[in-house]
This record gives sequence, structure tokens and C-alpha cells, in this order.
Amino acid sequence: MGKIDLGKAHTGTLRRRHIKQMLRYVDEYELVKEKKHLEFAKAINNTKESLSGIKKIVYQSYSCNPIDVIKNTCHSLSGIFEKNKVKVSRSKYFDEEIAVLIKSYELADIIDNCLQNSMKALLQKEEKEISLKVYKLAPKICIGITDTGIGIVESEWEKIFESGYSKGSSSGFGLFSARQILKKYGGRIYVKSSSVTEGTVFTIELNEGIMP
Repeated sequence: MGKIDLGKAHTGTLRRRHIKQMLRYVDEYELVKEKKHLEFAKAINNTKESLSGIKKIVYQSYSCNPIDVIKNTCHSLSGIFEKNKVKVSRSKYFDEEIAVLIKSYELADIIDNCLQNSMKALLQKEEKEISLKVYKLAPKICIGITDTGIGIVESEWEKIFESGYSKGSSSGFGLFSARQILKKYGGRIYVKSSSVTEGTVFTIELNEGIMP
């Protein structure tokens, strides 16, 4: 029988123990690493949920119901409509309640300005009608304001939105202000069509908001 080198055997045993210990350390490290990763992922998810909640609150505070705003604005001008014998109609082309991203008072000012301009355009006409339509044109919510007035020549469709531009006694600031307000909410206002025989159609485009 051969002799056993006890020193080498002991060294081999220690080496195997060392390897096992190192493997255990690696396993423990991986477990800790995975736990930290899960905790980090959970923290990110919680942050996302918090930001989403904040965004919802902010959007709600800057949103309004366009149907209510139009109704209230028309009601506030009802006396002027009656005095000038202007027939006003309102309609919407969706069933659910929808909010738009703009403060209610800002939208009311814009609609009021458009209606005041429409009434001026109707002064010389026998048939005096204004219609307001709210409809979806994805991804926007649109408000169409149509009058049977004297119309706007095409060369002035953009000029009327310039600051100070006016052909009458107004300040020329109303439509300019309307466009600037809508721009900050990602919306816009423009003349969709206009003619002497059929009047003018203004379109207001708005982003959808969150119902307050």
C-alpha cells in the first residue's frame, strides 16, 4: 500500500472547503442583488404611480366640461341674442361626458369673443343664425362655431389672429389672445371656411382632459 501524504490531503480538504465557501458567498450575493433589484423596481413603480396621480390631479384642475361652458356662455349672452334677433343652436356628437384641457373661464372667454364677432358679422344680414357644435376628431375635441354673417375674405383668415388687427372698433386683441391661450394647452383656433353667401365657420381644437 502506498503512503498517504497527510499534508497534501489536508491542503486539498481546505481547498474544497474554500471553494464551497466562495460558492456560498456568490449565492448569497446573488440573492442580495436580486432582493435589491426587486426593491429598486418596486420603488420605481411606486414613483411612477405617484407621478401618475399628481398628473391626474393637475389635469383635472386644468380641465372643464365644454358643454357646460358653452351653455353658460350662451345663457350670459341670451339678452343680446334676443335684442338682435339672433337664433342660436347648440349640439354635440357624442354620448359620454368629455372634459377638455383648458380652464373653464379661459374657454368661456374664447367662446364669448367668437360669439361677439359672429353677432357683429350678422348685423347687416336678415337671416341671423349661430350654431355651436361639439364633436370628436381624434385625437382632438372640436368646437365649431358657425354664423350666417357677411363672411371673411380668405386673405384675412390669418390676419384676424394678429395682435391689434381689426377692421372695426374692437381692440383687435380678442382672437389673438384666444390663439395664444389655446396654444399653451396644445390646442388651436382657425377659420375653417368663410364666404359672403354662407357665413363663417370657426373651429376650436382642444386636447381631451380629465373630468373634474
